[in-house]
Parts: sequence; structure tokens; C-alpha cells
Amino acid sequence: MTIEVNKIQNYQPANQGFTLTEVLVTAIIVGILSAIALPNYFNSVQRTRQSDVVSQIAQIQTTIQAYADEFLAAPSSWDQLARLAPVMGNNGAVTGGNLSAFDSPNGGSYSISAVSSGNTFNITATPKQASLANWNIKACVNISNGVSQVQRGTGVNAAANAVCPDTAS
Repeated sequence: MTIEVNKIQNYQPANQGFTLTEVLVTAIIVGILSAIALPNYFNSVQRTRQSDVVSQIAQIQTTIQAYADEFLAAPSSWDQLARLAPVMGNNGAVTGGNLSAFDSPNGGSYSISAVSSGNTFNITATPKQASLANWNIKACVNISNGVSQVQRGTGVNAAANAVCPDTAS
């Protein structure tokens, strides 16, 4: 029993809490890790949005080609394409008497438009946020031979022009 009493009497409570130096070092480490991780996270989010729009553009290219094969004519409106498969926008199926721009279905982060020039349709997706302009997408499809291409911006460089020549190489 006396041993137990001596242990209790000699007990010195440890200092509780952190020193200012420990807190500052921890804050600096967290700041450095955040400075490294956050840009990678934001690039990853933007790449995901871009991939989503690329998938939609691929669907538009396929629908344009299918329309030309089915009706032996080039489509001139979203309404005509909807006869085969509706093109989805941020507010539902895209409608209209021409191929005017619409907001992408992934929260409207891109504006997508299509322009026809002879047998070639050029499809462009531009980010709505000006600071993300180099994440753009340029695509084309040639309905006479089925050639299609998609070019993506990298975030550092804008997308190159997509080329869909009249003759397949």
C-alpha cells in the first residue's frame, strides 16, 4: 500500500496542449501539401468535365452520320437529329430549327455548337469560364466518308483544329 501512495505522490502531470512551434510547423506542412494537391485536384475535375463533353460530341458525330445515312441528306437542325436520337443539353433535349449553341448537360460548364460546311460538320465545345479556355474541344465529322476526329485542349494549350478531309487517307 505504501508503494501505491508513493507513486501517486510522485506523479507529475504532463504538459497538455501543443507549443506554438508545433502548431506553426503543422500549419506549414498542411499548407505545402495543399499547394501541391489542390491544382492536381482542380485539373482532374476539369479533365472529367472535358471527357464528359467529348463523349457527348462523339454521340453527336454518330447521330449526324446516322442521319445522313438514313435520310441521304445532311441534317440542318437539332430537331432533325432528334428524329434518330435526341441531343441532350443542360435543360433537356436540345431543339431548334438550326444547329445553334447549347449548354452541355454536365451543369452547363461548356457551350457546344455545330456548323456545317458542305459534307463536313465542325463541332466546338468552349468552356463557359474564360479562365478555362484552353480546355476547349474541337471535333468534326465528314458525312461523305465517315471520317471523324476530336481534338482536346490540355489546359496549357488550346485544342488544335480537327481535320476531316473529303477523302479518307
